[in-house]
Amino acid sequence: MLIAYPWRLGQRGEQRVAGSDSSSRDVFFSRVRAWLAVVAAIGIVEALYGIYQVVARHPQIFWLRKTVYVDSATGTFVNRGHLAGYFELAIPITIALALSFIPARRRRRRSAQSRREAAPPRSGQGSASAIGLLLLGATAIMLMAMGMTQSRGGVLSSLGGLAVGSLALGAWRRQLTLRRVAIGAVALAALALLWLQSPQMMARFGGEMQLTPYSRPSLWRETLVMARDFPVFGIGLGNFEWLFPRYQPEGTRTYFDRAHNDYFQLLVESGVLGTICFAWLFVRFIGLLRRRVRDAQDVQVLIALGLITAMTALLFHSFTDFNLHIPSNGLLFTVAFGITVRLLDRGSELGLQGVVPLRRRAVAIAAIVAAGVAMVIVVRNYWVESLVRSIFPNTTLVNPLAGPPDPRPVQVHKVGTALRMASGQVELVEAAATFALQIGHDAMRDRAYLSSEARRQQIADAWAAAVQGFTRMVELRPSNAPAHLHLGEALSGLAEVRYGFYLPVEVVHAVVDIFDRAVWLQPRDRGWTRVAAEWALTHWGLLSAVDQARAAKWTQQALTLDPERGRELLRTAIIWDPDLPQRLLPPDPEVRLYLALAYKDAGRLDDSARVAQALDDELGRALKSNDARLGDARLLGRVREFRGDPRGAAEAYGRAGILAEDDLMRAEMLKHAGYNWLGANEPEKAQQALSAARRYGGRDPDVLTGLSAIYERRGDFAAAARLVRDAVAVAPPGASEYRYRLARLYEGGREYGKANEQYRRLLSDPPTPFVHDHRSEILLALARNYRQLEMGSEAREFYNLVLQADPGNSEAKEFLAYFGS
Repeated sequence: MLIAYPWRLGQRGEQRVAGSDSSSRDVFFSRVRAWLAVVAAIGIVEALYGIYQVVARHPQIFWLRKTVYVDSATGTFVNRGHLAGYFELAIPITIALALSFIPARRRRRRSAQSRREAAPPRSGQGSASAIGLLLLGATAIMLMAMGMTQSRGGVLSSLGGLAVGSLALGAWRRQLTLRRVAIGAVALAALALLWLQSPQMMARFGGEMQLTPYSRPSLWRETLVMARDFPVFGIGLGNFEWLFPRYQPEGTRTYFDRAHNDYFQLLVESGVLGTICFAWLFVRFIGLLRRRVRDAQDVQVLIALGLITAMTALLFHSFTDFNLHIPSNGLLFTVAFGITVRLLDRGSELGLQGVVPLRRRAVAIAAIVAAGVAMVIVVRNYWVESLVRSIFPNTTLVNPLAGPPDPRPVQVHKVGTALRMASGQVELVEAAATFALQIGHDAMRDRAYLSSEARRQQIADAWAAAVQGFTRMVELRPSNAPAHLHLGEALSGLAEVRYGFYLPVEVVHAVVDIFDRAVWLQPRDRGWTRVAAEWALTHWGLLSAVDQARAAKWTQQALTLDPERGRELLRTAIIWDPDLPQRLLPPDPEVRLYLALAYKDAGRLDDSARVAQALDDELGRALKSNDARLGDARLLGRVREFRGDPRGAAEAYGRAGILAEDDLMRAEMLKHAGYNWLGANEPEKAQQALSAARRYGGRDPDVLTGLSAIYERRGDFAAAARLVRDAVAVAPPGASEYRYRLARLYEGGREYGKANEQYRRLLSDPPTPFVHDHRSEILLALARNYRQLEMGSEAREFYNLVLQADPGNSEAKEFLAYFGS
């Protein structure tokens, strides 16, 4: 906000300022106009580029490929919400700039008498009006691009900001009538309809606001919990991303670096005292507006209202995003704040704080020194960053002139050099250390480090570089859980290269300490917790009793957060001790099902059957009680499917359908029940269950396919084919198994021509994994059907294709031997 507080340069400057206030104001206003023109020009460029990204389906930002928001306009921003934040600032600024070029007599409605008495337009006014109209046309382009961002917060915040700005303009001119308010509301409604015409935008607004672990309301709830724990002074500016892992919502696999609400993040980082200071600044700002807006000049107030509208829109968006943390948008907001203060403050004509005496020579010397230091820093940082970026293979850049990646020894050397030169830059240290870790993991996976002593030393250097990098990361970011976790992996890998699998006791204990710290920092992240548990179970026999107790705690957390992936952990534990998993199990009954699967994978069928039987009995008793739960019934169905009891599984899923609270879940449970009744060879009960699932869930292709199986068993291939045709119509693209089943039903009904039509479509459609796995069967079925239709040439063609895919096929050989010519 230094633009609001100009410097006074010596005594001559004081006399010049005192003697020509009006000229200085004109100079300042012309500079403000120039700055606003730059903002508008950048907004137009961003809008055109964003429209091009959507219309031309260009999922890139310059030469970099976009991995997110590929169907939305992002301009040169990565996040569509941040481009929308820039438009929230640029659109009102461009409108105000356009109106400042249009003379006041054209912006206001005048009576016939005033039009007759008006002076003829001066030279230059016509060209100024043309510039204003051109800027209004450019605003329309930005409005169109705003809709293509598909940012809900951006659309709503822009509408709110424009509404506040229109009301402020009407109140300033004392022309705020009910008619004009209605006209403005209709205009904003038309703008909203323009923005909401996109089906994707309508779908985003039509979606339910569910309280999931990844939703913003859940994130805000945990942020307020942090604010409650640090109420007065907060946690410190910039520390949110490092402390939030201790509070992150349960079930998330990653942590958030922003609160997606600038007000909540300000409260939690600066506390109540810091929030009051920022609030006092805006209270003073609002007081300045009330005192000065009616006395300022017409054009100055017009520009100030445009800036206020822009800031209001961004402040609205700050309730659901963090645009004030984005450098471009935050800097633009700050400069707009300072310019508004300077335009409206008429107390001293030079800002709220008066003037600061400063000599010209001191300014020049300071500018030269600052520019030199900045140049040195920029050149050094560019060199270090280029060195780090040259390590990675050229996979994301669209650069046809890129050479092959460096040999592995050169890459390892570059990593070490980068870590020495970039010791204080967190992002570069992390990039280099991560690449060194990747080199180590690749070598350990293919055991390449055993090939020679030189190769072993090279891999040891890579692991040592990873240890060095992540040690520095831990020093720079003590609360970064991934850095601790990768440090433990690198230390373990380095020790394994030097000592083999049986690591020294002190190394094992150090790695356990590091992993324990990582899990403590981020206990609800299933990915990191599972990595620590996998390492501990792999080296379980090397752990002391104390370390085993800590590792057991990680394993229980990993099994609770991700029971399905916990099957791999349990299988690893069984290798050390078949009874070990029983000591690691959390109270969640679902984990015991995966324990039974792990015992089966390990070949311990008796233990698997024993665990499944005990879980079956426990869940059966729970379902007979008055407080039976849907989760228990669904899990009991899965257990009985595992035990090979389709009748019992069907009964359990039927019970789950009764306990379900919504139609979609009820339909899902009834579908499973129907398929299990089919497995139990009871088609009548299967039809009842699947018909009920169809009523509750609509045209689910799996339900339709299950019903077709019932008609197929009865020999009614026509009815079965009709159901599968419906399944093909509603199935997602690429679901080839439904078309394959339809072809088989046509074959059962002796409609070989229709069957071949479906088979040919399978082969002509874009390839899918299903078609790839069944290609030989499809070709053989086509040949047989053409043979039934007595179309010998077509049959020979496909038998030849069968032999190409399966050279040992006896049927194709026999046919071609007799009828090959």
